[in-house]
Amino acid sequence: MTAGTPFAPSLLQREEALAAAADGLLRRQVAAMMGVSQQAFNKYLLRNQDFGAALREAELVGAECYLDRVREYIDGLGDPNQPVDVLLARVRLDNMFRWLAVRFPRQYGAKLSLDVTHTVDIRGAIDRARQRVMAQGAVLPGEYHRLPTDSPSVVKNNPPDD
Repeated sequence: MTAGTPFAPSLLQREEALAAAADGLLRRQVAAMMGVSQQAFNKYLLRNQDFGAALREAELVGAECYLDRVREYIDGLGDPNQPVDVLLARVRLDNMFRWLAVRFPRQYGAKLSLDVTHTVDIRGAIDRARQRVMAQGAVLPGEYHRLPTDSPSVVKNNPPDD
């Protein structure tokens, strides 16, 4: 491919790219396999929407295959003939699920829903907290209190006599 010429893969290259994506390779890995930069590969995907849709479907198939491997790993943990390191199993499963969540956030990411219906008076909450602290006799940062002059912690700066 010469400089300035858009990337145009052959039919065989496109089929290999789809197969690689279905095997779980990342897009940058697929681009490297095709011998182009990730930028050129992404530009090709923008120009060819049909191939981009097919690649996304292949990636989802790869995610399902990966999820099947996770299920097989979980099923293998129940084998009474093999001792299980529980912490290692947890770390592996957490990593597997994190990979899926990062790679496919819509399908496998955290489903969080947060509805806030309660309003809070922040200034009032701060004032009440300040009153509780002051009731205990504590000194808050930003407040200065004059120490008694007879306190041993007061150092008097007297100039030396010459």
